[in-house]
Amino acid sequence: MKKLSLKLFVILLICFIVIVSIQYWCHDSLFNHWLNKDFKENGRRIFNNILQHENNFWIEKKRTARQTALIFTKLLARPADSSANDSRPLRQSRLQIALGETALGIYTPNSADFPTQAETIAAGLPLIQYYLTSLKPSVFSTYFISKDNWLAVSPPLRALEIAKNYDFSKDAVYTLGVPETNPEKEVKISDLHYDNIWKKWITSLVMPIYSSGRFQGIIGHDIPIEQLLELVQTDKYYSGANLFITDDSLQVIIHPELIPLYKRTDFNRGQKFDFNSMIRDKKTRQILAALKAGPFSEKLFRFDNEQEMVFVYRQKSTGWHYVFSLSSAKLFANIRKGAITFYTLNALVLLVFMVLLFFFLRASLLKPLTQINDNLLFFQQTGNSRGLWHRSQLFNEIGKVFTNIENVFSQLQNKISETNEAREYLEKMMRTTQSIVITLNARMRPISMNEYGLKIFKMDNQEIAKLRIGDYLEKKFRRTLAAELKENEQALGQETTLTLKTGEKIDIVVSLSQIRDFNNRISGYLAVIDDISKRKKAEMNLKNQILFSRQIFQSIPEMIIIVDRRLRITFINTRARDLIKASGVSIIGQNLNSIVTRNSIESGFDELVRNVLEGGNSFHRINTVNPILEEENYVDLIIEPLKSGNIIIGGIILLRDISEWRSLTAQLRSLQGFMQKLINASPYAVISINNHGLITTWNQSAEKILNVTFANAFGKNLYTLLPLFDKYKDIINEIMILKKTIYLNDEKVFIGEEDFKIANLTLYPVTAEQNGVVIHIEDVSALKKLESSLLQAQKMESLGLLTSHIIHDFNNLLSGIMGYASLLEKKIADNPKVKKYVTTIINSSERASTLINQLLNFSRKKMAEKEIINLNDLIKESLDFLAMNLKVLNLDIQLYQSQILLRADKTKISQVLINLIINARDALENVQQPILRIKTDLVDISNQSNLLDGQYALIEISDNGSGISQENLNKIFEPFFTTKGQGRGTGLGLAIVREIIRDYNGQIDVDSQTGRGTLFKILLPVIAKEMFQPIVQEETEPAAPLEGMVLLIDDEEVVREIGHDMLKTLGLKCLTAANGTEGIEIFKKNSTEITLVILDIEMPGISGEKVFHILKELRPEIKILIASGYGREYLETEIFKSKISHFIPKPFKMEQLSYQVNKLIGGRDV
Repeated sequence: MKKLSLKLFVILLICFIVIVSIQYWCHDSLFNHWLNKDFKENGRRIFNNILQHENNFWIEKKRTARQTALIFTKLLARPADSSANDSRPLRQSRLQIALGETALGIYTPNSADFPTQAETIAAGLPLIQYYLTSLKPSVFSTYFISKDNWLAVSPPLRALEIAKNYDFSKDAVYTLGVPETNPEKEVKISDLHYDNIWKKWITSLVMPIYSSGRFQGIIGHDIPIEQLLELVQTDKYYSGANLFITDDSLQVIIHPELIPLYKRTDFNRGQKFDFNSMIRDKKTRQILAALKAGPFSEKLFRFDNEQEMVFVYRQKSTGWHYVFSLSSAKLFANIRKGAITFYTLNALVLLVFMVLLFFFLRASLLKPLTQINDNLLFFQQTGNSRGLWHRSQLFNEIGKVFTNIENVFSQLQNKISETNEAREYLEKMMRTTQSIVITLNARMRPISMNEYGLKIFKMDNQEIAKLRIGDYLEKKFRRTLAAELKENEQALGQETTLTLKTGEKIDIVVSLSQIRDFNNRISGYLAVIDDISKRKKAEMNLKNQILFSRQIFQSIPEMIIIVDRRLRITFINTRARDLIKASGVSIIGQNLNSIVTRNSIESGFDELVRNVLEGGNSFHRINTVNPILEEENYVDLIIEPLKSGNIIIGGIILLRDISEWRSLTAQLRSLQGFMQKLINASPYAVISINNHGLITTWNQSAEKILNVTFANAFGKNLYTLLPLFDKYKDIINEIMILKKTIYLNDEKVFIGEEDFKIANLTLYPVTAEQNGVVIHIEDVSALKKLESSLLQAQKMESLGLLTSHIIHDFNNLLSGIMGYASLLEKKIADNPKVKKYVTTIINSSERASTLINQLLNFSRKKMAEKEIINLNDLIKESLDFLAMNLKVLNLDIQLYQSQILLRADKTKISQVLINLIINARDALENVQQPILRIKTDLVDISNQSNLLDGQYALIEISDNGSGISQENLNKIFEPFFTTKGQGRGTGLGLAIVREIIRDYNGQIDVDSQTGRGTLFKILLPVIAKEMFQPIVQEETEPAAPLEGMVLLIDDEEVVREIGHDMLKTLGLKCLTAANGTEGIEIFKKNSTEITLVILDIEMPGISGEKVFHILKELRPEIKILIASGYGREYLETEIFKSKISHFIPKPFKMEQLSYQVNKLIGGRDV
């Protein structure tokens, strides 16, 4: 008790010393923390207040300077009025205006030439006096220095005392405001200087004055130093503070020590001052030295064991450095005294607390612990506990501790009793068990053995120590047992044979476990040996039974393998032996793994068999890999446990070969896959449903035609998924019942509300286990469109043939109109008014002829023949041809400034232009301001994969119509695709356009946005202009009348009459014939006199082509001029099948006929 009390006292004393030391250290740390943080923050706050006062001071001064500059700027802009001023001359070049402190003095170098601006300033004296009165006493003086070297100042003393011929351009204050040094036109502050006139230390504020953007001079205010000296008297901020000011060169300009100097007035003119040398304060000198070494904003200095915080701030407007220092000596003197007193009182309180804690712990903790220790010693000596006597404790928890200790002692006594009982139970069990139980030491030497073991080994307890295990067990088994113990710390169920001293052998199973002490070290082993001789006899009986069954197993075609509990093969039938290609003698007795493939071992086949033998449950697996063959072979696997009574003695493995079944199954699947591929490859939709209407087949064509994927269709009800089949429901039911096939042609299959397809449906029954129907859908929509387009093409061909005949007759009518008009024009040459009418008739007839020929070329088929065409002219012709259809459109035609020549078929290029223009017109139907733009240009193409390098014609045809959706943009060039209504389009126009352009090695692109219009761009290769030199043929009348006879053969009377009159006008005789037969007869009669035949082609009876050949046979040299309403190209390709030497188109004018006749009869180069 005394020793514990002494130790507790020493511990508490050490704690007291440690806590007092920590408190002292914390006190010093808190003091330093206040110095480094709180002291700095207080200094910054005081310094910021000073700077704020100073900044406000200079802001007010600058504001005053700007206001003064504004007043002088307004005065300089006013006209001068010197008569209103009360002025009197002071000296030469000096003038004073008014009296008093607000009088104005003006100094000019030459009084004879008083500046106009000075008069203006003088005229504004009342305003200046009023303003200067409001500035007193913040501003000592106000002055204006002109760029013209004169001065206006108030009070006027400076104007009186300034030196004669003083040059203001070199004045230091004036130079602060000139544009060269003050381009930003801001207020500048001069250095602190001594003014010899005012006898004061001052600084000046300078502001430039501009009028109409031109520099006029500067205004200035002098600030006396008395207003600045108040700043450095820092006692009003803090008793331990100090403040001084330096310029940018760190020369002190304001300091408390310099105040007496500033109050003196006995200075010489131009005297220089070195204020730094006048400072005696060591702190100031040390701070200046630190600033010169490197600038800083705040820094902690130590002066004679005293710390001061120094703050530095540079004011931008003046360039002055404000240096503020704050001493901590006075502040910390009282703080340190109070801290020491507090620290001493705190230590005394802690000491009293430690003494009280000692007595408390001694009474509440040491005494109870002593009682517990005494009770433990008593329990150790006697094995029993005694009641813990203790008086009432200070805390209930201490009482609970004593109660818990009593409970622990009671539980220990109970455990000891239970342990003794368990020991007695084990001893009884050792005496009664039918197993040999041996305990061994760490060296595997027997220590004890139960009575049954002693009986088996026929020895007593004294002989146990002499027992050697090696005398009874084989050496190989002992090694196996040792290896198993080393790896698993126990060996269970190890079977062997025990040889007794008598020579008797007993089949046993040995289980051996390690015994470890409290330190987890091996202290011995416990061995349990069971006699299994009876089980071995049962196994032998089983083997005998198996021998009887072998012949039966050998005859079974499946593979059969029998194993014992240790997975050793005890039987294998002939089928299995033949497959593994080994003799039965070499396999029997081997482990099952010796015939199992490596993959099967890795997949755990042996564990699977072992689980069946241990658990007693059968195992079945179908269509699995054969575990005993390396080559691919599939079997049905059955593993059954073999039992003798309730004891499992082995297992039977049966493998049924299913290779043939798998082959047939694979063939069936291949056939099914092939059939599925055939169904999916079918261009027709194939759908099958069962008798419940559920979809069982849905190929890819069905997905495309009906817009439903296989995933969304398979297994769904057909009528629910696609209501369009509701109308065929009765037909489908009829097919299921009557087993007949039904064909439905040209059915409208509606995909949406308006979209539909034309299809042929074939419905036939499924004759299988379940009833069903197959629906075969052939989409013939494209075929129907093709038939419609073919019918339309036939109609167009018939229309073209009809049109050609109508146009031929129309040209004959025009021939009379144009011919007579041409003759009439010649006869009334001296009547201008009538000639104008005749000319209009001729021009209208020519325009009608041109339109008719364009219609003829467009409506008939012809062989493609490339010729050199002018693209711009072709566009104009196409627009003329479509003029009636384009009246409501606003045309914006931008053609290239010169010719664009193509080598192409004129009709095909016209077809391209007309198709695109008509499409644009259709797109502009509902547009309020429809605009059709056509633009041509020449572009150079190079390095493009789909075009050859060279020059190309660019054709752009655009509109501001409804545009083409992105969905349809990729389809517009597909044949039969159209978005126009029924009967308005065939869907072939753009497909033909693209093919024509590709034939000519060109390219077409489209750009369209819905609601904004469409732009087609066409590129076609051009030819060089120098390759095409057109021959200009001028049609002129012959110089003299011709002689000869002409035969005119034409079925139209008006053509014959006009032809006769024209030829007669040319001086020729003319014979006429109304048909081919008449013409041949006339030619035969007058063959020698006829020099020229003018022949029409389309006539009743003999055609003009036959008449042409007959006349050539009668007289080969006769010259025949073909006159027809058909084009020359059409006649050469369709009628004559060869070139025509002489041709004149109907209708023709007098000049055209004259040209041809002169060339053929007169032989003249006209």
